[in-house]
Amino acid sequence: MKFDPVLEAERVKRLNDLVGGVENYDIFVSTDVDSYSEVRAKSGLFDALENLCEELGHKPFMPHHFAFDDNGRETLEARDLYVLVNELMVPKCDLFLGYLGIMSTGVGMMVGKAMLERKDIIFFHEKGNKLETVSDVRKLVRGTSMDSLTDPEILNSPRIFYHHDHPHGPLIPYPHLRGVVRFDGVSECVDKLRVEIKRYAEG
Repeated sequence: MKFDPVLEAERVKRLNDLVGGVENYDIFVSTDVDSYSEVRAKSGLFDALENLCEELGHKPFMPHHFAFDDNGRETLEARDLYVLVNELMVPKCDLFLGYLGIMSTGVGMMVGKAMLERKDIIFFHEKGNKLETVSDVRKLVRGTSMDSLTDPEILNSPRIFYHHDHPHGPLIPYPHLRGVVRFDGVSECVDKLRVEIKRYAEG
């Protein structure tokens, strides 16, 4: 389909109105937009994080609120959801809270966009969750400097903590990673993220 700048501008205005103004949000929480069953399973965590952000005086954007209604029906067309999440909200946020506890293409795209935009990121996941290492997915980083593919520290580290500035450059630690929270249960997650968000806000 041919890109129509007028229609795209109308889409952006409509989505901005839908969320009550993109500029009003300062924290992005990468909740799931792919699976309503996953959203329901994680609802206690997602609700607690939304409450925490508001308690600390922030306005969090929770993508799942705009992906599904209360009955699990999708509320936006795929293109609208992509534009809202990845083109409007991620670039606007000051702080990105990246949940790594679910296998989700949608969340992966959010994280990738946040890193591309050089956003400050705090990752969080359950303690028992084994994150993919660079070694696990070496085929996905072909073309990068071989120096980075022989460094044990990089190979054995979660892939998401590293990036490369250009396709043939070495993998380097993501420079805007502000924290990694590992937790057992919602209460511990909230307590640890409270500390990290306050530390971030204090500079």
